[in-house]
Amino acid sequence: YESPEIDAYRTSVDMLSLITSDDPEIWIENRGTPNGAPLSLGNFNHHPFHAREIKRYADAVGVPNVTAFGNPLLFSSTVTETYVEFFIRKLSE
Repeated sequence: YESPEIDAYRTSVDMLSLITSDDPEIWIENRGTPNGAPLSLGNFNHHPFHAREIKRYADAVGVPNVTAFGNPLLFSSTVTETYVEFFIRKLSE
């Protein structure tokens, strides 16, 4: 796991470092997995705190986002559209 090639690959797929200010508005949602300690690999890989971190990075560089995460809910944007409405709006712009 430690080699220049693997390090280069990890850098090239690091989603958070790829978020830049010229990105379009994004939809971030994770309300299914409980907020506590992960109980399985699936819980670990799809934890609400991943959504929280994506929002933090997007906010830090100024990427608009519609976000909801947590089970129970920890954060939700004031936007009331569904993800389908969001995608239709984005495709219509």
